[in-house]
Amino acid sequence: MSSQNQASEKRRLLCYEVGSESFCLEMAAVRQIEGTELIQPNHAGPSPAGWLPGPQALIPVFSSSDQPRQMAGQSFPDGRVLVLGNSAGDFGLIVDHVTGMIEVAEEQILPVPSVLAGPLHHLLKGIVRIGERWVLYTDPMQLNPETATISARPQVLSAAPAVSHLPIPETTGSLKRADGRSHLMLFSTPGADPREWPVIFGLSVTQVLELMESPEIIPAPSAPDFVSGLVNWREYPVPVIDLNMRLAREQRAQVLTQDCRILIVRALNHEHLAGILIQSETRVQPLPIRHGPSRRELPLDRRMVKGVFELADATLIIPDLDVVLDVAVGG
Repeated sequence: MSSQNQASEKRRLLCYEVGSESFCLEMAAVRQIEGTELIQPNHAGPSPAGWLPGPQALIPVFSSSDQPRQMAGQSFPDGRVLVLGNSAGDFGLIVDHVTGMIEVAEEQILPVPSVLAGPLHHLLKGIVRIGERWVLYTDPMQLNPETATISARPQVLSAAPAVSHLPIPETTGSLKRADGRSHLMLFSTPGADPREWPVIFGLSVTQVLELMESPEIIPAPSAPDFVSGLVNWREYPVPVIDLNMRLAREQRAQVLTQDCRILIVRALNHEHLAGILIQSETRVQPLPIRHGPSRRELPLDRRMVKGVFELADATLIIPDLDVVLDVAVGG
């Protein structure tokens, strides 16, 4: 049988939960699973949380709260301890729940969208879709806070396709223009106050890949506040950005309604993809547009916009998607 006809290699993954977040790791790295009642607590310091009795020596146990940001979660009396092994020896990791074991093909493990990885990047090997959820695939070698090597690059499976390999069209068919002129896609975000002077946004049509009609937004594990969730676009997890929160125009999250759509866009200088939650009405405007400088006092992080202009009927904001999708900017 040729290699093309052979079944894809399967990976056995153990799924677990920390707080409200779901994760998985290689089943081969799991030595055993124990209850937290067996932990001998460490009263002398914060880390490790304690020790488990082992066949030859005590096994250090770490709380998942030793990991950065939203990897953190509270440990409960009925939690579990995953005893994992790496080159430095065995160690335990306290989690809230163990939810089961799954088998996935290597091609089902995709790179983590950059806005989700953030400070967790050294812990992650990819993201896996399990049913209607996306689950972060953690690296057991990096989960021990005393021996993990924190590098600046995300660790992803070599078998996982890079974003740049996706079949990304230049633009959607409805946005193609034969006049040779540049065009902007103009749109507004949900929740605008009709009593205020309108604020709209503009992106080059070359950055717009698709306009999705009311797709299901799946909760995103370990997402920053400005990420509303993930949409499944061509079998790829695309983060949905709450543009108002990201630009610091407001702190409350947008609410998805029947009038909302998702604009799938990409940054100009990177192959980062994102969805933007928008109101249903959009229009394509040829350039140039008659405009003037804006003197409105808007609560904007100016690092994330290319310009703010006054049109005849609205204030126009041009977001800089390369900066908007860079998790190192803002906070």
